[in-house]
Amino acid sequence: RTGQFTKVTGLYLMVDLGFQSGNYKTSWNTAARDYSFFRYSFGIGKGFRIGRIVEFTPYLQYGIEQTKDDTYKEINTSLFKSGIMMGINVLHNLQLIGQLNYYSPFGDIGVKDQSDKKSTLAGKTWSTEFKDRSGSSMMFGIRYEF
Repeated sequence: RTGQFTKVTGLYLMVDLGFQSGNYKTSWNTAARDYSFFRYSFGIGKGFRIGRIVEFTPYLQYGIEQTKDDTYKEINTSLFKSGIMMGINVLHNLQLIGQLNYYSPFGDIGVKDQSDKKSTLAGKTWSTEFKDRSGSSMMFGIRYEF
């Protein structure tokens, strides 16, 4: 929560980390193989109270998703994440939350080869190389505010 510093109530700085794995065929690895993805993003959200214990928070975030394989030491792209979160207070700083998100990768695929040389894969997009890595998702959990 940033309200005490910004004088805007319900303004949040948000950081997300995510892990997921999947089996994909890419243009450089024609045999299907397992990839482990790591995603991190940061952004802002604005909370709106509905009653004493319920808050809705729409938000926007920018982030990076990355993975690796035998060909490339690092494979990554940029992403936008938007969504809405609903929180129900259990304590003043502890909430049960549910989120609806939309992930949208954009830009070139950046790679780092085994000799640490960085480049981009021209003409290739994250959505065509790793199908189903964009779109909506749902998450439930506990949020601690400080």
